[in-house]
Amino acid sequence: MTEQRHALSKFARLGARAQPPVFVGREAVIEDIKDTASLAYEMWLSGAVDAEDPGLTRLVQGAPGVGKTALLRRLREMWGRSEPSSDNPICVNLTIDALSDPNKLLQAVTESLPSPVLKKWGDIVARAVAKHLVAGDEAANALIDVATAETRRLLRRDRVDDFPAPVVLMVDEAQMVAPHTPQASALRSLHLGQVGDIPILPVFAGLGYLHRHLQQEGINLSRFSDEARCIHMLESLSDAESLDLFAGWLDHFGIAARRGDADRWGGALLRDAQGWPMHVNGFLRALAEVLATASDPASLASADLDAVRRMAAENRAIYYNGRYAGAVEANRKWTGLAMAALRSAQPVQQDVATDLFAEVAPDNRTGAAALFDALVERGFLQQVHPGLAYACPIPSLAAHAAVIAMGRPELHAAATIGDVDALRRLLADGADIEARDTLGRTALAIATECDWPDVAKTLIEAGANSDAGALTG
Repeated sequence: MTEQRHALSKFARLGARAQPPVFVGREAVIEDIKDTASLAYEMWLSGAVDAEDPGLTRLVQGAPGVGKTALLRRLREMWGRSEPSSDNPICVNLTIDALSDPNKLLQAVTESLPSPVLKKWGDIVARAVAKHLVAGDEAANALIDVATAETRRLLRRDRVDDFPAPVVLMVDEAQMVAPHTPQASALRSLHLGQVGDIPILPVFAGLGYLHRHLQQEGINLSRFSDEARCIHMLESLSDAESLDLFAGWLDHFGIAARRGDADRWGGALLRDAQGWPMHVNGFLRALAEVLATASDPASLASADLDAVRRMAAENRAIYYNGRYAGAVEANRKWTGLAMAALRSAQPVQQDVATDLFAEVAPDNRTGAAALFDALVERGFLQQVHPGLAYACPIPSLAAHAAVIAMGRPELHAAATIGDVDALRRLLADGADIEARDTLGRTALAIATECDWPDVAKTLIEAGANSDAGALTG
């Protein structure tokens, strides 16, 4: 296997958690975190931070698959290339466990920092944070006791005066922090600016309801100096960003593309992935898998676009099926009806959404409110902007929910991913060719919507009604 084939195969095998080797977009978020880190450093130098300061904490949140982890990784890569300074922060990724375990905190610092920074400042960062955050003074002191003599000397002071840069302390999956726990206390201490030995900017990342989660009793992170600026709700990539990512990916793997091929493939990527980072990644993983076995992996012309689209569609279905759990899983039909009710509406406030849910399902308003909360937690809904109305972050998720809500969704599911063989088997077994999902779509309507001509042809030949009115209900 050539080096190129091996690289493509490896990328394809890494699965849904693999990140493309190219990063695009999120410029405004990155710039805000950089500017805020510089401000935190200036405040620390001037001694302006005190125990009552609400802090400059940044939240990065959004639905599963929007690229929160990729953004944090980008910050580490970008700022780890140069010497630390007021404009080039030191980045540390902390796990939830590291907030209360000094040894895991030390490991996180060791793994996060480039070697030169680790050698000079790693000891200070780990012990300074441990001294304030970890559960149990005895454990924290034990970690400090094994530090170098210089570190112990510096940490006996109130602050390390010659510290060179702000520390962007990043905690991913922060929605996993439970109330009334040492981890909750650690987040609160960071947010309130109570780690004063070194200058720290906390950045907490998590699902789209992170802000609401952190406000609850037992965590109490409700004091933000400017809520609209402090909370970054990640959304889809723009068309231009998606195409830039695609072009960068092709260049990284050395894949040549003629102008016509690039336009055709780029158009398919935009139509199918809708700018959602997880879907763009799924499309690229499918392309990598096809190219790795192509006669000429160095050329896009050697790949089968329909084969890639079908594999990418399967990746999207797996991702969407993973959203079903708990109350959403237990109420598949209601979820489909609820998402259908919101699909064509503008973003709505929570009480309006709850009213809509109550109208389409045989349950009371209490049940509708519980479903609303579950849909937010599972990424079906998120706020368009902190404090504003809710909407489905990914248009095709509502379409998928409409299919899953059916009692027997197999025919429609096969039409969604373009599986002609499964479609023929289901029709031979007597599947209802005119059955409709909760959006009123037949299998033929879905095939047309997803641009599967061979699926549409198979359904029409099997007797599906192709009248426009019959397709849309």
